[in-house]
Formats: sequence, C-alpha cells, structure tokens
Amino acid sequence: MTGKESLPLIVYFGYWLAFVSHWISIALYILVALLWLIPDRRIEQMLATPKSEGTSNF
Repeated sequence: MTGKESLPLIVYFGYWLAFVSHWISIALYILVALLWLIPDRRIEQMLATPKSEGTSNF
C-alpha cells in the first residue's frame, strides 16, 4: 500500500495505539491530516486535460 490507500490503515493503528499512548495516537491522526493536504496527482492530471465535446472526465 502506498499513498492515500494507506490512510485507513494509519487511522486503524492510531485507534488501537491510543490504549498504549495517546501521544502516538495523536501523532498518527496529525499525519493523516497532513497527508490529506497533499493533492492527488491523478485528480490534478484529470483537471488539467481539456475535455472534448460529449465526453466526461469522470
């Protein structure tokens, strides 16, 4: 798993590691929030390509 696909896994571990140390859990949740701020290249490429008549980018 790479990139945005690993975010649910990080959240899962953040939930369970809260029982060990709440600081580790908070750090993982902050990491997920920061990763969400990074734009997805696939969406950026889709928005950059011009649409032709009668087709959709979605």
